[in-house]
Amino acid sequence: MQAMDLPSQRIRIGLLIAVAIIGAAMILLAIGRTCDTQTNLRETQATPSPARKPFVLFINNHRHGPTNGLASIPQAGVPMPTSGGPMRCGHPGAVSEVEWKFLRTVDTGDEYEVTRRFPIDTPTPNTEKKTVTYRGEPLTIFEDDVQRVMFLSPEDLEKIRQNAAGESSSRPATQPANPLT
Repeated sequence: MQAMDLPSQRIRIGLLIAVAIIGAAMILLAIGRTCDTQTNLRETQATPSPARKPFVLFINNHRHGPTNGLASIPQAGVPMPTSGGPMRCGHPGAVSEVEWKFLRTVDTGDEYEVTRRFPIDTPTPNTEKKTVTYRGEPLTIFEDDVQRVMFLSPEDLEKIRQNAAGESSSRPATQPANPLT
């Protein structure tokens, strides 16, 4: 057996130490990821999710027709988020900004806090906050002579669209319509 020279031994020892350090680092990273996953799992479990079916937030500019506006459509198969917005919709001088946040599930439904700033496109918009309970049925949250802000099911939004498509165009655009009739 040949004796190794001193520089070759140092290189081999250095490589062994490097491999040991890299291996230890990989183990620590794996442990850290497991801890992060467990923390995220605890946070997810600590945040309750709504018990009712998903809803559409519909900002309807009813002065311009029952389907004029903006709707947030939930994705099929994706859990309902616990907050949403800001969502902006309207016409110049009458633009709303709406945000919502899930609070809790109670016996009568899911409670949400809904905030509307109107008209957001002016220097001094008003801010309104309401706590509402969504029961899976159409729920008007804010309504004035320009807009109607609602929670409703995707099926109810489709009914509004179908009713509007079948409506006569003889009704003046300034006459508000109840979107569900």
